[in-house]
Amino acid sequence: MNKLFISLLLVISMNGCVTDSSATNEASQSGNWIDNADPKADALAALERRDFRFMALSLRGTVIPGVESTKSLQFELRCGVNFMRGVSDAVRNPEQVKSMQKIHDYAAKYNAVIKTRCNF
Repeated sequence: MNKLFISLLLVISMNGCVTDSSATNEASQSGNWIDNADPKADALAALERRDFRFMALSLRGTVIPGVESTKSLQFELRCGVNFMRGVSDAVRNPEQVKSMQKIHDYAAKYNAVIKTRCNF
């Protein structure tokens, strides 16, 4: 678990500044949505709506879980991103760390499906 958190922090520190955070994930507005979420089904539903955007985290920079940081800008420009609410680079308590890890895991699984349709 610590390795995941450290990896997440490293990815955060390697990204640049956020330029546009207007897109948001409406489902993330409610508190416990992540506990019952199905990232694969959600991604397939998005693809059916022709929504090819990746789930992204707006931290100290744009983080697209499941996408190599060296390729994240290419994927963002090609297919777009949907910034998830409720994620911050300021961690205040252990519960927030757990919640952010769940959101990161959800986004990585969601993005794995989207990535199959956003190729280079």
